[in-house]
Amino acid sequence: MSAAPSRLRSPGNLGYGGNTACIAVRLASHPLLVLDAGTGIRSLGDTIATGEPLNLFLTHFHWDHIQGIPSFAPIQNATIYSSAEPADLERILVVCVTHFDH
Repeated sequence: MSAAPSRLRSPGNLGYGGNTACIAVRLASHPLLVLDAGTGIRSLGDTIATGEPLNLFLTHFHWDHIQGIPSFAPIQNATIYSSAEPADLERILVVCVTHFDH
């Protein structure tokens, strides 16, 4: 694995006050794997090809791990995994998108 491409690193998100949790893992011949959806997922969305499938794993639902969802356009291509029951996950995502849309 290598460091994030320079287009994802900037003086504005290094150190305190930067992006919140979001890790992307690209493996050959596999869908993109994204761990958590903090604010870092916004800039990640700019690097994903239209229609590219991805797997999004939400480790938990603290705000700093889901607050990027409203700004993540490729969410329509995501298969979302979490420890929540499907109905609870849907409710959490609807609240996130409708009440905290940027």
